[in-house]
Amino acid sequence: MLAIVYVYIQLKRLNRFQCSLSAANKQLHDLNKTLQSTNRALSEANLLKETYISQFLDICSMYIDKLEKYQHSLNRKALERDFEGLCRTLKSKDMIENEVKELYATFDHIFLHLYPHFVEEFNALLLPDERFNLKTNDLLNTELRIFALMRLGISDSSKIAAFLRYSATTIYNYRTRVRNKSAVPRDEFENYVMKIGSVSS
Repeated sequence: MLAIVYVYIQLKRLNRFQCSLSAANKQLHDLNKTLQSTNRALSEANLLKETYISQFLDICSMYIDKLEKYQHSLNRKALERDFEGLCRTLKSKDMIENEVKELYATFDHIFLHLYPHFVEEFNALLLPDERFNLKTNDLLNTELRIFALMRLGISDSSKIAAFLRYSATTIYNYRTRVRNKSAVPRDEFENYVMKIGSVSS
């Protein structure tokens, strides 16, 4: 009889141990999934950092060269006393407009290199009749560029506005209009955008 009681007690202990072990395994599994997700996020962040730092350095170097040439051009006009040409050059907005277009083209190219299916996945979040059809030579339009910046972690409308040369109110209105076209829950739209291009588990 004592032997049976002893075996029963040991079986109960074994059962409790197995339950504890099962719970520990579940916690370990959940922790492992969290670590995998964190590693993916870190890998993505590192890729973004490396890509954009490299491009940033190239762009800075290119702009310094352009500024030097622009300065030489102004100096030459001043030395030649071509004040009419000097005033015309200083008043012209062509240089700034061309540089802005080039900056956005560079941004679009780099971003789509990192997230090649961004437009397709973004459109999938919108109602069918509200999806963006880009012109042949366009990579991104203003709305897509706003959400591309958000995908990179820039969610402050004033910072987006400074980059895109709009007012913060205009950026806010763009964001609101696009959210209103959402095929997913409107309040979750920007969370869905943040998942575009993420490595699946």
